[in-house]
Amino acid sequence: MPVTTAEAQARMQAKLAELAAAGLRRVLLFGAGQHTLKVGPVLGDAPVEVLGVIDDARGGNGHRLWGWPVLSRDQAVQTDAEAVIISSDAGEQAIHDRHADWYRQHGKPLHRLYNTNDGQTRQVFVDADGREHALVPGYRRSVKPGWENMLRQTPGDYPPADLHAAKQALAAGQRRVALLEKYLQMHRQSIRNKSVLEIGCWDGACTAALVLGGAARATGIDHQDYFLWNVEPEAITDAQRAAARDSLAGLQAMTLRACHDAIDVSRIDLRIGDINACDLPDQSFDLICSWQTFEHVIPPSATFDTIAALLKPGGVCFAEYGAFTCRKGGHALVTLDFPWGHVRLSEADVDRYLDTLRPDEYEHAIRHYHRFLNRMTVADARQYAAQAGLNVLHVLPWLNRQHFEDELEPQHLSDARRHYPSMAIEDMVHDDVWLLLQKAG
Repeated sequence: MPVTTAEAQARMQAKLAELAAAGLRRVLLFGAGQHTLKVGPVLGDAPVEVLGVIDDARGGNGHRLWGWPVLSRDQAVQTDAEAVIISSDAGEQAIHDRHADWYRQHGKPLHRLYNTNDGQTRQVFVDADGREHALVPGYRRSVKPGWENMLRQTPGDYPPADLHAAKQALAAGQRRVALLEKYLQMHRQSIRNKSVLEIGCWDGACTAALVLGGAARATGIDHQDYFLWNVEPEAITDAQRAAARDSLAGLQAMTLRACHDAIDVSRIDLRIGDINACDLPDQSFDLICSWQTFEHVIPPSATFDTIAALLKPGGVCFAEYGAFTCRKGGHALVTLDFPWGHVRLSEADVDRYLDTLRPDEYEHAIRHYHRFLNRMTVADARQYAAQAGLNVLHVLPWLNRQHFEDELEPQHLSDARRHYPSMAIEDMVHDDVWLLLQKAG
């Protein structure tokens, strides 16, 4: 079966990175067929220069593909390319067997994407049920570019408070709030003149933007312990917690400074604490909102209960989040090396995968997996809302059609449902979910 576009692109990215790390700077691709069409979008910002595409049938006749000349074999060896990457899955072995010696003699060795030099086709992970999952080199980087940055963080590695960055964050917050207001108006709701709470406010940029957008007052709350994700809870010292709290408070203070000329900042109340253990009075907010936080609350049912308690009768709650169930839902450390691996494996198999294949990351990854990533599907969210006495006004999954067309297979959904029975297609192929709830009046 032909490889998916995502796998082809991930393997090509990994190979290009490997060659760049080895000091190579110029390469050719062998093959102007469907595989090269699949990988074309990742070639533009490749770490090595692609000089052209080899195709003996069409080369030398002025053809171009993705902007590169299509070359014959004789033209290819006249270039200053240092290597040739075979861009084919089904035909890779035949191309290698036929051409490897000739290109090697001309100083341009062939490199394969699928068959390794020892003849093994693909590395696999075997789950507890004996099913094999083929691993895709470079897959995590294609889903979460720059994932390594998370591992470089230390318990004292907090972002600095910076006025320029605060103003940029405030502008981004205003764009988010403008979209929220549009969405609310479509449901006969509004931010204007409302008392608003933001859950997971971080630096408070969106909280401030809510007041700039017309809210009467806005409160934001976030927990400093997210700064300490890489420390065991029982090992967190008072000094570490105080440093994290001071850092978060510094970011929030800079946000207030960034907007003090535009609004009365006394209308903004930024707090540090756990939303499920806060001292905010019940029935005090017309609107509760949250961006990119609901996937992290544990247990999510408790947060729905808290929202119901804090809302005034008739009040509404809006949440935008990227669920654990989606393609990028494993975040930096629990995105495995095959599509949707974090939901296709049981928790025990995810633990064994990380322990076996990423032992240097295991301690941090497994902590993040259990402490900061809930497993909530859209159906679960509906259930938690109902149990809390909240009505679901609207659910809007922002679907990514390319994920469905190029990657998601029936077996993937079947695998996921073994562990998460309420899993649906939209849980797996969304980029974000918008959820709108209302407390009875």
